Amino acid sequence: MKITVTVYTVFPPENKAYTKKDGTPGTFSSRRVWVEDTSNPDYPEFLELTFTGRSIDYATAVDVGDVVEVECALSGRKYTKNGKEGVFMSIRAWNIRKVILGDTEYDNANDGPETFDPYTSGSSLSKIVTPADDLPF
Repeated sequence: MKITVTVYTVFPPENKAYTKKDGTPGTFSSRRVWVEDTSNPDYPEFLELTFTGRSIDYATAVDVGDVVEVECALSGRKYTKNGKEGVFMSIRAWNIRKVILGDTEYDNANDGPETFDPYTSGSSLSKIVTPADDLPF
């Protein structure tokens, strides 16, 4: 899924040690980013995105306050603690990019295929070529 949100906090990368199935030690890299979803300004929501492995480098390119588009997926695990069951949810992100508000390239990418008519679009081509006289001779 894709979401458009505002970056609230970018945490430093974390390296965690773990033991592989074969008993050898390994490390796991992750980076957390808190974002604010202001699609409903009366009730803003804060989400924690988790970048892992190679994707943590993408989170380096964003700053607090940036409006970003994130590609992510929900992930959940069931657990039992003290005899009670629960579900742990996380948002795994694998791509993040800055959105420049008013950027027509971004706007067109999200509005579906662009329909461009050079004769009516007001482009410089419309001043040179007209539908009635589009042949060079």
